[in-house]
Amino acid sequence: MIYRNKELGLATLIVLLLFFAAFMVGLFYLMKGLYYIMLFVAPILAISILFIDYRSYTAFGNWLKRKYKKDLLSGVTWTLVCVAGFPFVLFILLYRALFLKGIESTSGRKTPQTKRPHNEYLEYHDYEIIEEDQE
Repeated sequence: MIYRNKELGLATLIVLLLFFAAFMVGLFYLMKGLYYIMLFVAPILAISILFIDYRSYTAFGNWLKRKYKKDLLSGVTWTLVCVAGFPFVLFILLYRALFLKGIESTSGRKTPQTKRPHNEYLEYHDYEIIEEDQE
């Protein structure tokens, strides 16, 4: 039977670390380029979100306010993350606005708070339990 050497040599470890470092540097430059492209698109996104569904902004503000009420440090942290990554946040808000607009168009409702029409089949009716004799 042939046994394989399961120990990593020093040279193999160095090569793996160099590949990992090259991958991380490449990923950094890719994300940096994507961030700069999104910086130029961000003003257009911000205005288009207002026209599509402004409630995405208000919901995001309410979410951030709840973070501050729950824990001040968490609220400050999320605020800093959102300021640093605001192009990414705008893409998330655009997705939310488009998603909510799609739900409204398929359901036919303008706002989620509208009441359903009265339907007598959905109401509870009084009933009486009749016990039967079992023989």
